[in-house]
Amino acid sequence: MLARRSAAKKLWPGFWDGTLASHYRLNEDRAAAVRKRIFEEIGVRQGRLRRLFDFRYQAAYRDVGSENELCDVFVLDGVPVGSVSLHPGEISECRFLGLEEVAAEVAKAPEGLTPWFLITFRMFTERSPRRG
Repeated sequence: MLARRSAAKKLWPGFWDGTLASHYRLNEDRAAAVRKRIFEEIGVRQGRLRRLFDFRYQAAYRDVGSENELCDVFVLDGVPVGSVSLHPGEISECRFLGLEEVAAEVAKAPEGLTPWFLITFRMFTERSPRRG
């Protein structure tokens, strides 16, 4: 699921991203935090959560601000498409795409995707076994 960041977001408003991005609170368990944010941002409580990898990145957004982040990448398996309920302050719309469709989107219009999503997608495809 690709999610378009709300126009109300200070950094990268309207850009396409992974399903959600958030920040951990002090002493917060990472998996528990991810589950909580999944519910807050897309209204989902079910599914199998798997942690894949993490990475650090830095990126500046115009003259508005910048990020210096540690990203933990998780995948949530087994969520029915119809069960998603978007938080409008976070996500304005979403699209469910297959891996090949995401790859085509990355190749066609990377300027419309968040910098951390581009890093995540590259790392994900490099680590995934090739099919076919």
